[in-house]
Amino acid sequence: MNDSLPKASLEHTKKLAYENWVRRGRPFGSPEVDWFAAEKQLSEAQGATQDSNVSLYAYSLEPTES
Repeated sequence: MNDSLPKASLEHTKKLAYENWVRRGRPFGSPEVDWFAAEKQLSEAQGATQDSNVSLYAYSLEPTES
């Protein structure tokens, strides 16, 4: 577990890891599989959100004719 994650991110990771574990049929052992998958999913989702925010911000800064 990553102790540097903010509490909200930690809670999201826990919830998503549990959901991943349930989806996999609740197998015994290897909880790190679900944990790392959850971290990756959240990281990718956050990156996609940041990318879309940047593109929207850049779009709004286009020069206008005076």
